[in-house]
Amino acid sequence: MNLTLISLTLNSFSLASPFLSYIVDSQKSNFHVFSNIFISNSFRPFLFADNLNANTHIKNSQFQRFLDSPISIIQQNINDGQNTKNSRLIIGKKFRNPIFTSYDYILNVSDCLFKGCSGGISGGAINFLHEDGELNVYRCGFLHCSANSKGGAISFFGDAASIKFSCMNDCSAFDSAMAIEIFVNGDTMKMTLNYLTITKCAEDHSTIGDITNVIDLMNGHQNIETINSSLNSVALSGGFVWSDECDKFNLKFVTVFRNTCDCMFNLYDLNEKNSLLSFSNIINNSANIALTLFDIDNSSIIVSSFSFYDNNFTFLASNGNLMFSACVCDFDLKTVPLENANFSIDSSTGWGFFDDLLNNKLHLVKKTQDIQKMETVQCWVVGKLPPTPSQSIPAAANIFRNENKHHHKNEKSDTSGLFVFVIVAGCGSFVAFFYYTFYKTAERDLNNLQDVEMM
Repeated sequence: MNLTLISLTLNSFSLASPFLSYIVDSQKSNFHVFSNIFISNSFRPFLFADNLNANTHIKNSQFQRFLDSPISIIQQNINDGQNTKNSRLIIGKKFRNPIFTSYDYILNVSDCLFKGCSGGISGGAINFLHEDGELNVYRCGFLHCSANSKGGAISFFGDAASIKFSCMNDCSAFDSAMAIEIFVNGDTMKMTLNYLTITKCAEDHSTIGDITNVIDLMNGHQNIETINSSLNSVALSGGFVWSDECDKFNLKFVTVFRNTCDCMFNLYDLNEKNSLLSFSNIINNSANIALTLFDIDNSSIIVSSFSFYDNNFTFLASNGNLMFSACVCDFDLKTVPLENANFSIDSSTGWGFFDDLLNNKLHLVKKTQDIQKMETVQCWVVGKLPPTPSQSIPAAANIFRNENKHHHKNEKSDTSGLFVFVIVAGCGSFVAFFYYTFYKTAERDLNNLQDVEMM
């Protein structure tokens, strides 16, 4: 059965069942397309699917003020003795009789806006529980979405997940994963988060209970690249990400700016041979009680080409092994505070102070050759063009010396933020390496990292 639905508008939709709810023969091929859908004020999901063998694409649509997840893919088939997997935690409940299915479900969601959507237990906008499911989210906005337990915007349990060129603003949950929760089956399954802005999540709820984690990831190969995380606030851990039992972890081109939490990076049981954090800025973050930047229990992590500035932290690392390579910071790494952790510096690359950068005295930090750009992503309304490549961080507007630093900080029209960056252009290229830089407001200020244009 194939289904296509185009150009539908509904308001105050409150039937006792979902708008679309179907169970079909798993042996049949199903392809469903939903385009130009606008539904608001609904008590039930727009799409509820159970045990489908299908490829579904939802595009160019808006879902506003839902009291249940607009998209809900919930696998219900539970058979004893047909699956070799052990019991596992799903939406806060442990199933002693494991889920078994032979069905595949691929869900593609693109150019959609989810506004004011409240999921039941998990996934304020998208709740996807399917052992063999695949989720692809592209160029979507999630505004004021929430869940009672986990995954304020998205909750996913399945085979593979990809979320790209999307924005989460003011999303929350009353347990964990204020923005995104992803659990994949097995060590080799993949999850990808690319070109995202996550801002103001749980900002108004951080004092309620013990909420944790802006992004919550478990298992598989985890790729986190080009993310802007700003003005998020959680009561405890996972101020940027909580990652657990990951076989491969790759994080780069991330800006973590002015977030509040008690631990920024919670990285547990990672495969140290396949894990690297690189080319990122950690700026002006603070704690509810006491901030630890890295909690790396049972893991060994290399942090390469990071810049750290104006973070009010108590401990740099706890419970693991941390190595810095070619990093720049505003604190003395020789006397760094640790809690049950081991810390070292890669002697071949060294490290540096910001003051040394100001006075051109930095000699130990090795030049980095493979960074090309560090783009930030802003949100847009449906139908508005996404960010263009021209949004890459530009060349330095000014390089201020130490004696002028405080003077320029007081000029409202001139300065707004701090970046340390490396840019390597293509042909006819130049290298601007580890500059201590202020950007003029007219060109680009740090607040641009948090601007959200969704209605």
